[in-house]
Amino acid sequence: MGAQQSSEQETIGKSLSGVKLVTESSITTLSQEVKAGTLDGLILAQTSADAFVAEHPNDYAIAKNITFKISAKTSDPGRTFS
Repeated sequence: MGAQQSSEQETIGKSLSGVKLVTESSITTLSQEVKAGTLDGLILAQTSADAFVAEHPNDYAIAKNITFKISAKTSDPGRTFS
């Protein structure tokens, strides 16, 4: 999975067990890695994901209804993301 460096999505990715996280400074770079098949997907903020899929409707889709909690090792362990 990919996430933008120094973002809330990077924090989420680091909290997921069994996930190899790749971080880059650019979402565009990460999306190119998905398209090339070197990443299985991206962790994006909803607004970024919506805009990205709107620009590339034939290449990308949004997985919805995925809910999880960040692990206790983060600064805000009780926050739920979906």
